[in-house]
Amino acid sequence: MLASIDEVIKVLKSAKPPAEIWQEPYDHDSNVYRRLCSLSGAEPEASDLRDYSQSMLYTPLQPDLFRHLLPICLQAWRKDLFSDEDSNYGGFAEHFSTALATRRLLEEILTADEYRSVMEYILNSILDRIDREDGLHFIGMGARPYRWFLALGSFSVTFSSLHRLWESWWSMSTTGHALAALQYLSCLMYEDDRNPIFSPWTPDGGGGPPPLYETDGHIYDRGWRPENISFLEATLTPVYLETKLHEAAKVVEDHVHSNVPAKMIADFDAQRELIESRINQLPTLLSTSVLEVSGWLE
Repeated sequence: MLASIDEVIKVLKSAKPPAEIWQEPYDHDSNVYRRLCSLSGAEPEASDLRDYSQSMLYTPLQPDLFRHLLPICLQAWRKDLFSDEDSNYGGFAEHFSTALATRRLLEEILTADEYRSVMEYILNSILDRIDREDGLHFIGMGARPYRWFLALGSFSVTFSSLHRLWESWWSMSTTGHALAALQYLSCLMYEDDRNPIFSPWTPDGGGGPPPLYETDGHIYDRGWRPENISFLEATLTPVYLETKLHEAAKVVEDHVHSNVPAKMIADFDAQRELIESRINQLPTLLSTSVLEVSGWLE
């Protein structure tokens, strides 16, 4: 496991709650903050975290209270990220990701070292989650990879460090990372109804390949950070993708019994025109707010 919440707490110096709580509650229930500050290792109530996430979105924050509650929020967000089904923290996690992306709270309240520690925890949690991937065929919206696809989107809106996450992921150092790379590649290689990893969308079950521009929050009015778009624009070339496809297929060949990697390799030349079109369109999609995106451009 790469992510360490103990390191975040150490850097934030936030193990103890503030001596005084003066922040105005979002819903007029000040006991929410007291309950969250008196957990003593117990699991927080999802409703209390949702209330605090509303404060993060809409009210001025008490900095020392924010530092104390931030590790609790991060752990709940991670638990939702790792959940195979809907978790108790799903509603909170959506608002938490939204607040970090839209209010820039980390930059405004934290020092540079504190900001870096939180960013690295989120980055490493996504890498930890990607490392859990173990398959190459999924049906319906409940498919496990959707969670990390969406978290990657929120990370890229919030932080300018996609290059660090990407380079660790695409080094293919684990089977899970290689499988996730194949999942991502399939979204660039195939028409939505021909993707061999993500079965087509249906009215009853949803599904289909994850849109590469979506997030795990209600982040509708902004796109990815320019640094991340520039990195991806420079990185995603047909040569790079074909090379990484072969690398990923080699990593997974002894661990996953599937003909998908071989099919993707065989299909690459036939799909090259679509791949080139999509990697040319992707920077525009990622720089555009979701409100302006009507769907994947063919």
